[in-house]
Amino acid sequence: MADFSMRSTNWIAKLPGRARLGSALVWGAIFSLAYMIMLFLPTPGADFHAPDRPFIDYPPWITLLVLPVRSIAVANALTLTALAYALWRRDAKPMHYVLAFTAMPLYWNLWLSQYEFIPLLGLVWLPWGLPLALTKPQVAVWGVGAWWLQQPRKWQIATAVVIGVLVSFLVYGWWPANLQRPTTIDTVYNLSAWYWGGPVLGGLAVVAAIWATLKTRDMDRAMALGALAAPYIQGHGYLLLIPAFARLKGVPLILVWLASWASLVTLVLGDAGRVCTLAFPLAVWAALTWDARARAAQGAT
Repeated sequence: MADFSMRSTNWIAKLPGRARLGSALVWGAIFSLAYMIMLFLPTPGADFHAPDRPFIDYPPWITLLVLPVRSIAVANALTLTALAYALWRRDAKPMHYVLAFTAMPLYWNLWLSQYEFIPLLGLVWLPWGLPLALTKPQVAVWGVGAWWLQQPRKWQIATAVVIGVLVSFLVYGWWPANLQRPTTIDTVYNLSAWYWGGPVLGGLAVVAAIWATLKTRDMDRAMALGALAAPYIQGHGYLLLIPAFARLKGVPLILVWLASWASLVTLVLGDAGRVCTLAFPLAVWAALTWDARARAAQGAT
């Protein structure tokens, strides 16, 4: 089993006051550096969503989460900082940082200025990060499910989630009725197995994701297969899989990194080759499964 957050969620509370302040200052400095980088290396931010515009395909509480995100540079700096933070929480080595920050899903996020940093931080901060993780649930919900199965107080957590959802209905009304289908759900930009393989492959992907969640209770492996099972996902959603690099080393790590660039096949094959992008979540799942079996075999000897 693997916990996405790795370190105890109470690690900050265990630090003395000065250490907590020092940690906050360090991460503030890292965010500031990332912000300066994005000012000098701006991206189109094609999907940037200003916080004062209505959100039509996210739960309504996202408006509270993105209030400070006033520009593309801020959104992208948060993405860079959140990824560095998630890797740090997993005790990543320098090579992990190098490969994570040169993986294709990160550049999708920066180019589009997406908000994948919200569920990424939500997964790191479980259980308190649940509202963040479920803001963009296509991939995160599978990680949350695997994490939930590991918890001794499952039903207290489930009850808290139900209460939270009921409170959201009191505050925002019956908000699910206001959600709209993404405009690209029926296009080649949708990397779901449902789009590329129809009900047969889509159904198999769901069964595989459920199996991985229940059998392994491994957050990363559940999300890797869950990325295929989601009815709609684009490449930027794979950002949540990148922290899994910290669990790998050697050839499997390099192969997973290379798989993150599989979408470059489209430069030769055009949109027909976009299906090759699915190689990345499959590679993450395969590498982690191989690693888990190798560790089990070592433990048995």
